[in-house]
Amino acid sequence: MTTNNLIEFNCLGTIFLIRETSLNRFPDTLLGDPKRRASLYNKVKQQYIIDRHIVSFEAIINYYETGKLIAPTIYESIILFEELKYFQFDNETIQYFYNTEVHEDFIDNHRIVPSNRILRAIWISLEYNDYSFITQIVKVLLK
Repeated sequence: MTTNNLIEFNCLGTIFLIRETSLNRFPDTLLGDPKRRASLYNKVKQQYIIDRHIVSFEAIINYYETGKLIAPTIYESIILFEELKYFQFDNETIQYFYNTEVHEDFIDNHRIVPSNRILRAIWISLEYNDYSFITQIVKVLLK
């Protein structure tokens, strides 16, 4: 809904209000371009409906307002990276965010899971040993 120059977004039940002028600062994005944004408008609810990751959407709305893109955690940084592509931010913004927020943390904090089904099962069993039936058997055998 557009009233008093405010745009209302409903992201999974949470309402976000933002000035249209803030969105207009990024005219080449999904939300910054009124024509592309119109595809998200629900006439019955008189809101723009966003069915996306809510924490990332909050960070994106904050970016429209402040020009600073910050993700709360590494896992949300990775999701936010994907959301930036969905919301059609320019490659320079996406690349900068990837280089500063995602790349190093992703490499430092993620393990590569084997693609082989048997090796993956063994890896998961050892990595998440509190939940693994196989690991519980190994614990009993080693006692």
